[in-house]
Amino acid sequence: MMSSRWMTRGVRIAIASAVLVAVPACADGRDAATLKPFEPQSAPHKTVAINKAKWLHPLRKYYGVFSPNAPADMSSIDTIDQETGKQPNLSLYFQAWDESATTKTTNFSTGTASNACAKGMLPMYTWESWNTDAKGTNYHNGVSYGSGVLWTQKAFAPRKITAGNYDPYIRQTAKAIKSLGSHCPVALRFDQETNGYWYPWGSGNDGMGGTISSRAAAYVKMWRHVWHVFHHKGADNVIWVWSPNIQSLKHKSEPGMSEIYPGDKYVDWVGLDGYYYDAAAGTSNNQSFDDVFGATIKQLTPVASHKPWLVAETGVAKGTHKPAEIKDLIHTVADSKLFNGFVYFNQYKSNDRSDWRFDADQESLAAFKDAISSHVFANGKPGSF
Repeated sequence: MMSSRWMTRGVRIAIASAVLVAVPACADGRDAATLKPFEPQSAPHKTVAINKAKWLHPLRKYYGVFSPNAPADMSSIDTIDQETGKQPNLSLYFQAWDESATTKTTNFSTGTASNACAKGMLPMYTWESWNTDAKGTNYHNGVSYGSGVLWTQKAFAPRKITAGNYDPYIRQTAKAIKSLGSHCPVALRFDQETNGYWYPWGSGNDGMGGTISSRAAAYVKMWRHVWHVFHHKGADNVIWVWSPNIQSLKHKSEPGMSEIYPGDKYVDWVGLDGYYYDAAAGTSNNQSFDDVFGATIKQLTPVASHKPWLVAETGVAKGTHKPAEIKDLIHTVADSKLFNGFVYFNQYKSNDRSDWRFDADQESLAAFKDAISSHVFANGKPGSF
């Protein structure tokens, strides 16, 4: 989402699907394996071993939510449990690097992640390399998108992260996550939606300098650098979630998926972000899952079809079609052999001109409750993580 907490959403483009097979390549044409990431010179720390396959290929599909204040405060999850008759088993939440990155002190809360695990929910920590206190007017291709958190933040340019400018902060975060041990794995959704223009790491962000291809290559190098820092610290209880935004086959200002894919070694889980949404009207538009995700699936399949996939961030806008679209979303994921679950963004976003909540009205809640009751989706239970 164009920032799940701070941004005005960009245009979401309706799309169609297909399946291909190919070999991923980097932005400069080289195979992914030829780029040289940061390599630590000293011996790595003792690792925390977990059986990732158990989490990446669950017996029942993930039913995840973003719910305000969770998992720091689990009261909204209790409400969802009561409303739907089924507790989610994945909790999506967000944390920007902010000033902690320069003060070299992690702002990752072990208590917050532990809350999710204790509740029976996998914490999916969306970790964003920018400062949300930096405010101003945003531009893309010379067009003003209003004021908010600045999209262009050159202090957080991916090349500076790759150069090691923020390594103390990254190491402290890796150490904190590692301390949770194998009983509380963390799905680390690092710098999502890189094929957009609304983040400093976005390959479409012309304010960061360079070309789309050079920005894509810088993002890949940054991802690999951060992965190596974590690996060196032995934080192997991390599930690395690479999460691009949906994009149209006809949209020439976005990079190819192969250009922004960090490589098989560095990605455990492929997430997709996309919403049932008419950007012009701020409402739903009688779309199908194929309309929303199809073209992106077509582009991404040659790159990472062998990885487990998750709809990492999604929702349905207000409108007369909302109940039907909620059912379409959940039923399609339930029937899909490609996706192992979904995460619903259950919040009212006034700056998006829409209400994403599935419980915003009785018809939408009834549709959600009926669809999620399927035995295909897991029921979160305390102690299950």
